[in-house]
Amino acid sequence: MAIDRQNRLWLLDDGLQGIKQPRLLAFDLNSDQLVKRYDFPSEIAGFGSFLNDLQIDPAGQKIYIADTSTLAKKPAIIIYDTEQNSARRVLENHPSVVEQDWIINVRGNKMVLWWGLFVVKPAVDSIALDRYGHWLYFGPMAHDSMFRVKTEDLNNRSLTPAELGAKVENFGSKPLSDGLSMDLEDNIYITDVEHGAILRLGPDKKLTTLVKDPRLRWPDGLSFGPDNWLYISDSALQDVMFKSKKYIRSKAPYYIFKFRPGPTGLAGQ
Repeated sequence: MAIDRQNRLWLLDDGLQGIKQPRLLAFDLNSDQLVKRYDFPSEIAGFGSFLNDLQIDPAGQKIYIADTSTLAKKPAIIIYDTEQNSARRVLENHPSVVEQDWIINVRGNKMVLWWGLFVVKPAVDSIALDRYGHWLYFGPMAHDSMFRVKTEDLNNRSLTPAELGAKVENFGSKPLSDGLSMDLEDNIYITDVEHGAILRLGPDKKLTTLVKDPRLRWPDGLSFGPDNWLYISDSALQDVMFKSKKYIRSKAPYYIFKFRPGPTGLAGQ
């Protein structure tokens, strides 16, 4: 979920990874009314897609979505146009959205399931947008690099896939990450899922650890709230993925944490 600068709450439903209907919903927080619904057609988000995270541009006109595509193995960025009520896929299977051969190790718990038959190595997941909506930053969870591309290039329909792919930049190093956020000084905040930490990647491309705490089991999403608190949703993914309800309850409670990183951020970003 994300809140845009027009005070709308956007909810992304992956449709059980495309088994059911993936959709996007928007609620006006002034009236609590549903104001937008978009059902993704199969050619945009079909069976095996995994609409994982989203970022909204300042004007509320473009929404950028990471399709991790865990089952279909066709990771991409999806762009939804709120005015045209249409969507398109870009950068499908580009090296910047495809995972590397990392095995995520959360404090000795390797994300290898079903006697080694399935290894959790997610593709593009982490995604963030700068304050002006000029640059989209993104990267696969199982990857050691952060990438970026200008949104004007993403939205340029005249570019061929190869031409758009050539516009993507390798911006810097990152940990095996899940959620991202950005402040008003163009710092990128990154969750480090292996070490229970939050890192900051500055405009100078320097990577700094801000928070590291054993209570952070799987730091997942990041979002600024009021008074410059940065909120962390801790999904504890390794304790819930493909587990029984009884097992999940046994690992409770599950938390949302917050801390002040220093620089100012936009609430909802």
